[in-house]
Amino acid sequence: RLWKENRAGRFAPELPAYNEASSPWRLYTNRILDERRDLTLCPVIHLSAMREKLQNKLGIRRVEELERLGVDDFVKALGPKNGVRIFHKYRAYKEKLPFVIPGERPEIPRRPRRIYFDFETSVSEHPTIPPHIYMVGLHDREADEFKLFVAKGPGEEEKMFAEFLDYVGDPAGAALYHWTDFEIKEMNGLKERAPALRARIDRLIDACVDLKACVDGKVIFPTPTYSIKEVAPHLGFRWKQDDVDAMESCLLYWEWLADGDHRKMDRIVRYNKDDCLAMIHVDKVLEEAGA
Repeated sequence: RLWKENRAGRFAPELPAYNEASSPWRLYTNRILDERRDLTLCPVIHLSAMREKLQNKLGIRRVEELERLGVDDFVKALGPKNGVRIFHKYRAYKEKLPFVIPGERPEIPRRPRRIYFDFETSVSEHPTIPPHIYMVGLHDREADEFKLFVAKGPGEEEKMFAEFLDYVGDPAGAALYHWTDFEIKEMNGLKERAPALRARIDRLIDACVDLKACVDGKVIFPTPTYSIKEVAPHLGFRWKQDDVDAMESCLLYWEWLADGDHRKMDRIVRYNKDDCLAMIHVDKVLEEAGA
């Protein structure tokens, strides 16, 4: 009955937010939302529940109407804490810049040497290849060079990582930047697999700086989450490949181990390098914004 009433135009259920519907309905709902200029076309209004509160409390329905709202309007619709946060997210979205929360200042350690690094790992889903770090990519900002360390299978992991440690040398004067605590967890796991490197890895960890942790709660980005894959594009960075992510790079690695196709390894390297460059880009924007 509801389907018939909907088809006849007598009943129109509220659509999910933009990109919120499941496949195969997402294309249809997104098209209708585009035509309506729905509030959830703005990525910071990414939930249908948030849209409903803005509609009911403020009487707005089109994304353009958000421009006339001030912080008090967002607070009225979404409550004191969430309203202020979403207002600042909207401001950051409009200005295409991160917004430092008033009264807060992210403290990002700066040392003479800045290294931005990223791991690629083989995960536990493979039936015969145990989990291990198979690639470390880094960009040394002062030397302006990208360095790559690769292990061909778990048997080369310790040797590869020792080469990475040798390149860094004494980490006391370096800041090794990463995004999230993923790399720290992987290094703690490696200490169990390579106890001979334990002391050197501990010193390296002491020099590590989680950029995401530095800005979380102090800087507003116009994104649903603080994933580097969401933050960097909103600040103008683009990955060279749109069909390679962490899982795809792992699959390419397993295939490379089996067939030695250098083109597959080239794609992993490009993905890893772009991850490092994305961190550099975000960090430069943060510096320019006073972070």
